[in-house]
Amino acid sequence: MSQAVITKVFSEWKAQQAINNQPVTLDEFIFAYIPGLDTDKPIDNTETIPAADKIVDRLPVSKTGVVNENSVVYSVTLGADVGDYDFNWIGLANKATGTLAMIIHAPTQRKIKNANGQQGNVLVRSMLMEYSGAREATEITTPAETWQIDFTARLAAMDERQRRENIDLYGAAAFFDSGYLVAKSGNQFFVTKGVGYVAGLRTELPADLNINAAAKPTKVWLDVNWTGTLTSEWEVQSKITVAADLADYVLGGVQHYVFAVASIDAAGNITDLRPKGTLNDQAASDALKKHEQSRNHPDATTSAKGFTQLSSATDSTSEELAATSKAVKIAMDNANARLAKDRNGSDIPNPALFVQNIGLQGTVNKADGAIQRSGDNMEGPLGLTRTSSFGVGTENSLGGNSIAIGDNDSGFKSNGDGNIALMANSVLAGYFTENELQHREKILTKVFKALVENNWSPGAGGLGAQLNSGAPFMLPLIQRPNNDNNYFPFWKQIVSLLAGYPVAASMGIMTSGQTNFPQIAIHAKTDFDVNDKLWIFDVASGEFRSPGRLLGTEIFLSGKTRIAADGNINSDVWGGWLNDYLDKTYNKKNTASLGDTGWYRDESTGFIEQWGTLGSSNGTYNFPRAFPNKCFAVFVTNNNEQGGVVDNAYGYPVSTTQFFAATKDSTSAHTISGYPVAWRAIGR
Repeated sequence: MSQAVITKVFSEWKAQQAINNQPVTLDEFIFAYIPGLDTDKPIDNTETIPAADKIVDRLPVSKTGVVNENSVVYSVTLGADVGDYDFNWIGLANKATGTLAMIIHAPTQRKIKNANGQQGNVLVRSMLMEYSGAREATEITTPAETWQIDFTARLAAMDERQRRENIDLYGAAAFFDSGYLVAKSGNQFFVTKGVGYVAGLRTELPADLNINAAAKPTKVWLDVNWTGTLTSEWEVQSKITVAADLADYVLGGVQHYVFAVASIDAAGNITDLRPKGTLNDQAASDALKKHEQSRNHPDATTSAKGFTQLSSATDSTSEELAATSKAVKIAMDNANARLAKDRNGSDIPNPALFVQNIGLQGTVNKADGAIQRSGDNMEGPLGLTRTSSFGVGTENSLGGNSIAIGDNDSGFKSNGDGNIALMANSVLAGYFTENELQHREKILTKVFKALVENNWSPGAGGLGAQLNSGAPFMLPLIQRPNNDNNYFPFWKQIVSLLAGYPVAASMGIMTSGQTNFPQIAIHAKTDFDVNDKLWIFDVASGEFRSPGRLLGTEIFLSGKTRIAADGNINSDVWGGWLNDYLDKTYNKKNTASLGDTGWYRDESTGFIEQWGTLGSSNGTYNFPRAFPNKCFAVFVTNNNEQGGVVDNAYGYPVSTTQFFAATKDSTSAHTISGYPVAWRAIGR
């Protein structure tokens, strides 16, 4: 079978066209042959146009038409003048942008053109696109022709015939079991899930549906219709409406049929109005009701069915009277007051009183409160009067008031009032009290996190109390001899590469061998002593001593003074950076290049003067150095005695890097000559 899909890229392009206020124009059909194409497999909406070697033809759209507001159709005629080729892939696209809008995977078809007197075939292919607002987006106004979309009226007639045939079977309405039964839970009315028929249309309520019946009296109506699109599956749509009156109606060209399934009076009482089952079932039910209401029935005997008279007597031997529930109850009450021997006492009405009367109450009480060997829970306290000890899964060798767990010499042991000892292999490994937990060796943890109570950590407060206060992590006071020279780290981390290069980084306090304050130290230890480093915070002097340079973008000294990376100093003394202060306060040292050709620069003003000589002139020449801003003037004079006809030398700036110089004689032609000259230029 064929598969079709509207592509994702078309949906995105269509949205962009709407934003740009442009129509959605699809004007090209693409035909391709894809070897091994599975036409039963759904098409991925991200599929693109096949490779060029797979495409067998591209043809413009021959005809467009609008089916309804949300459906438009595109058609192409493959005339006898195109072919020969096979195709199983058809695409509809916008030729200008190459946007692929729709794809069809179809069984392979052969296209043959006229050749050598042989008649070719003519094929017509149409694509129907359905999406919201299709007519408006495409601006297609011409109605689709019947050769583009066919069988619509015929299919609609088939659906109507099926509906009428269902009416012949089920009548105006029919319901099964509790389907669409209106009921009430508390003050909440609801419709029960199930199946029913209205006007020949089968409808199903998948789950109970709560309804609002605030205004009473009223009725509950089942509203059904048969709807769909040209190319999609048609189905019954249904809804529940609460209203006093309702009749069949047409909405948006769709016929709606209604039927009252229940009525609710002013007091909230429900009357079920649903016909049950098919017309045959309904007819049988009506006949049974009429039969029940008649009196034309024979009397019942022991050998034949019929009507019988009731009696509440419990001592009657009549075979013509039937016992009432009252008579049966009297007999049952009498039977229930007796014990059945085959029940073995299970029918005793008061077992507790029975146990008491036979003298077993004490035994039962003890058994009822006993702890079971298979496992049990105690509701009261368990007191152990033994003074030795006991073990969990083992004997106990710890002695005293102790519990051995798994190992006879490991567990918990009383170590005084409020002190519980942790014993391991009969050794005191540690203890805990209400205030602390102590271990004689290491305590290992992945993460150490101190607890904070009332937003206040241990040791928090003023600096003056730090000698005597605690901290979240604290080592106790260590007192050493006056000449002690040792390092006491309180944290350490060792890291190494696979190739070596280990580093042990630590921080602690170091005594200096002198009677003075110990120093705070950061230490780095490697396996190559020359790389060991020690950073000192001297408590006595306040100095910080580093084994290497202190690097930073800027270094801030006390107050507002700071040193920049280039050595410049910033301070309020000179109103900012020292370099700017010197430039403003003192003239810069002038610079020059002295010689027959040279220059001079006043560094304070930027004024530049340049000079030189030329062995010949009449050309453009370079300054010894460029003027940063502008050359103001060039002065040229004769460098030696004039020739017989020379009477003038001149020049002018060409740019900040070049000037022109020449000489002119006094002949009638005023010829420009190239005699030697001297020149001078000024600028800045």
